[in-house]
Amino acid sequence: MSRAESLPTLPGKRDAIAGAREVYEALCARSDQRIGGFEFACGTVAAREISGDFVTAFERNGEWYLALGDLMGKGLSAAMWLTHVLDLVKRSCETGLCLQGIMSMLNREMHRSRVGVPLVSLFLAKLEPEVGRVTYCCGGCPPGFLLAEGHRLSLLERGGPILGAFDESTYAAATINFGLHDTLLVVSDGILEVHRGTTFELRPDQVTRHLQFTAGDSASSIVGSLLTRVQNSSPVLADDLSLLALKRVA
Repeated sequence: MSRAESLPTLPGKRDAIAGAREVYEALCARSDQRIGGFEFACGTVAAREISGDFVTAFERNGEWYLALGDLMGKGLSAAMWLTHVLDLVKRSCETGLCLQGIMSMLNREMHRSRVGVPLVSLFLAKLEPEVGRVTYCCGGCPPGFLLAEGHRLSLLERGGPILGAFDESTYAAATINFGLHDTLLVVSDGILEVHRGTTFELRPDQVTRHLQFTAGDSASSIVGSLLTRVQNSSPVLADDLSLLALKRVA
């Protein structure tokens, strides 16, 4: 068979991309859901055919795990690893380990992988909806933003290095007790880096103003309005964009 004969036709390629998108959407979290007294929302925009970012939310033994991850690379070459990486994340969360233990386990699995798993930055949080408590860890990702009492912004920076880079990395975690209407916002580095130095740069003061302006909105509206602002300010994307918002409403 010649090289030309072995290449897929354009319709075949379109079908393959459409199928990959269906798998991606099935594996990732729904864009909007209620978890006890919390609203959870997320959004992802791909720079190429398929995003290398992912957001997932799943329940294990009454506790919920929320994750925003970014696989090194873009498009199909990154997205092809999504199933494997999400399987590692979910299996690690079933071990009963503390959050920093889960991150250390994930790091070792990825570093020692025999199939060449790409490096992954990961914001991982454990939500205990019955008591309004969130424990989080940042693995090589941007810090999360927490707006409490409608005006007080904190950067959630506890964690460690990107997953898979070093064999015996250590991670730290921190726990937050959410008050009514407190809001957590997590963004991918694609959003921060694209807008660094522009009129809409996601500095803490910009995030504070956006969260204060949308304080009465749902988590879904907060994600949607911020994503719209980002896309309008950068119509041509160089990197995938993803957002996650968690708001206590009861």
